[in-house]
Amino acid sequence: MDIDIGELLPIMRAKACEAFGSVLRIELVPEEPWNIVNRVENPCDFGATVGFANESWQGACTLGISSSDAITLFSHLDEDMLFDALGEVGNTVCGLLSADPHFTSFYGILEQTPPLFSRGGAWLARSTGIQGRLAFGGAHVIFGCTVRTTGPRRNLSGSSAPN
Repeated sequence: MDIDIGELLPIMRAKACEAFGSVLRIELVPEEPWNIVNRVENPCDFGATVGFANESWQGACTLGISSSDAITLFSHLDEDMLFDALGEVGNTVCGLLSADPHFTSFYGILEQTPPLFSRGGAWLARSTGIQGRLAFGGAHVIFGCTVRTTGPRRNLSGSSAPN
């Protein structure tokens, strides 16, 4: 039995908001629409991506922000601190997912990688995921997350199912 990624959409949206609040004390709100996409894209000036995996599943959480929105939201941070802040929020989202019973009942606990930082964004190709924006005033942060199987999925009868 597979979990529909659409079931994770409200969980991901809530965890992204919670992470910004707990790490940076900024109350960002989800801006609709949040969508299920075939390729998570983060075409921003500053980005951070945190990977996570176990023996059955792998995924990534990516966050990005434009230069102008970074000035609005994080004017007190230099570039290095901005990257660190985005990476810490990504780590926190992954940690919050690992503590969510609905998420872990299907995916289990996923070990995290250190954040990877990028200028110009990140693309998580060939993996259906969740994409949305978080807003504070007129500033936005792009959020994306994907989880996929690392091998053939097994249904309850034990037979293989295509990825």
